[in-house]
Amino acid sequence: MDITAKLRSGTDIDSYTIKGTENIIRAGDCVLILHSDLRNPQNVARVEKLRKDNSSNVNVHVRWYYRPEEAVGGRKIFHGANELFLTDHYDVKSADAIEGKCVVHPFNDYMRIENPGAKDFYCRFEYKVITGYFTPDSVPVYCKCEMPCNPDIFMLQCVMCRDWFHHGCVGMTTEEAKASSQYLCSDCLSNCKEEVGENTLNNFTYEEHNGNAKKPTQVPTELETSTQNSVTDIIQKPVMDSSTRMMDVLNNINGLECGSTLWLDAIYLLEDPVRRAMFLAMENDACRLAWIKFRSNIKDN
Repeated sequence: MDITAKLRSGTDIDSYTIKGTENIIRAGDCVLILHSDLRNPQNVARVEKLRKDNSSNVNVHVRWYYRPEEAVGGRKIFHGANELFLTDHYDVKSADAIEGKCVVHPFNDYMRIENPGAKDFYCRFEYKVITGYFTPDSVPVYCKCEMPCNPDIFMLQCVMCRDWFHHGCVGMTTEEAKASSQYLCSDCLSNCKEEVGENTLNNFTYEEHNGNAKKPTQVPTELETSTQNSVTDIIQKPVMDSSTRMMDVLNNINGLECGSTLWLDAIYLLEDPVRRAMFLAMENDACRLAWIKFRSNIKDN
C-alpha cells in the first residue's frame, strides 16, 4: 500500500490517536514513521499539522529529520548514534504510517539525560537538503583532534586546564579512562614538570575540585568551551587516533630506520598510553629520538 497521502484537501484537526495505541499526537510532536524499505530504521519527523480529508482519512504534514548518513559528508566520528538533523524537507504522509512517538531533544538537554532511551534523539544542526549547508555553521570543538562532542564517546577532563579529551586521542582505553579519577593532559604535565620538577610531580596528588568533577557518563555541553570550528571543515577533516599519530611521527624521524631494533624498541615503549602521550607532546623529533635512545639505553656517539 502506498502510504504517501494523495489528498490534500480537508479540515485541520488538533490531535490524532496513533492506531493500536493510546498515544495522542499534536502539532510540534515528533513521530516515528515507517520506512518504505522495511530493512531500514524508522524515519523521524516533526508534526507540522494534522488534516482530515473528505473521506475521513487523516494526513500528517511533517518536517523530516535526517540521520548523518543521509546528509553531505555522511556519518562522522563525532556523530552520536541518536543524532538527527532537522531539515527543510517537508512532506505529507498518511497517519497510518506513524508507528509511535519519540522525543528529539536539544543537544544540551540530551546531555543531561542519564540513560537515554531508544526513542530519545537529539539535534544540534539544521540541514539544507539542496545546498548541503548546516546551521549553525560553527560548533564547539574539543581535544587535540578538534572534533565536536559525541555523547557516546567517553571523555576526560584535565584537572588543571579543564579542557576535555577523547580517551583514544590520549592513548587510553575506555576502561582506563573511566578508572582515572584525575587526568592531567600532556601540556599541563609538561608545564608541571618545568615548575615543580619530575620527581615532585610523581608524588603530587591533585585534590577533587570541590565536587565539580564530572560523572563518568558525562561529557561537556556546548557552553563549556569557547573554541569554534566550521562545520564544513570538520566534516571534511580526517581524524587520527593517538596510535596512528604516534606511528606517523615515528616513521618520519630522521635517524630512526623503520624496522630497526631501535624502531622496534620504540614501538614497544609506546604501547604504554602515558609514554605515548608524552612522546606526542615533545617539542620536536630530536627530543623524541633522544628519549627513545635513553629509554633503550643507547648512548649517542
